[in-house]
Amino acid sequence: GAFSHDSATPVYTRGYLAHGVVLQSIGGGGGVGGDASDAAAGRLTIGAYDGGTGGPGNDGGAVTAEGKLVARSSGVGAIGLLAQSVGGLGGQGKAGAGVFIGRSLEMAVGGSGGMGGNGGDVDVTTGLDVVTEAERAYGVVAQSVGGGGGIGAVASTNALLSLAIGGQGGVAGDGGAVSVAPAV
Repeated sequence: GAFSHDSATPVYTRGYLAHGVVLQSIGGGGGVGGDASDAAAGRLTIGAYDGGTGGPGNDGGAVTAEGKLVARSSGVGAIGLLAQSVGGLGGQGKAGAGVFIGRSLEMAVGGSGGMGGNGGDVDVTTGLDVVTEAERAYGVVAQSVGGGGGIGAVASTNALLSLAIGGQGGVAGDGGAVSVAPAV
């Protein structure tokens, strides 16, 4: 869901990666597909296997910072204000595989990876009073990041006549709109 921050209460941090204010929304990852595999023996065996597809990642929600923000950070790598929305990763596809003994005809298809979630919009409209003191310390970082697509799975067979098709990787999610503007 959406998250917002509006506070004039000063925030002071000190130390390595000691960020002042962190506002974030992160979508959950997609579930893993089910495995489809088997083994058989006989004079003539026929089989087909289709691995499960990974579930889609969830979207990151909107992140909003409004009003007045006062932050002081003193530490290497510290960020005064970090506002981000991150889409969840797509789930991993699972294998389609079979092991047959004797004369056999077999087809196996690996499961596809799930689609990554989208990053939500990030809006920083605030009277910023942010000071950072150290190496690689940033005043404001605002970002929206789409989640990566899930990994496609393998397909394997050992039949006399066989067809094996690996699963396709999932599509990555998109980042949302990001705006940083001073309050009027």
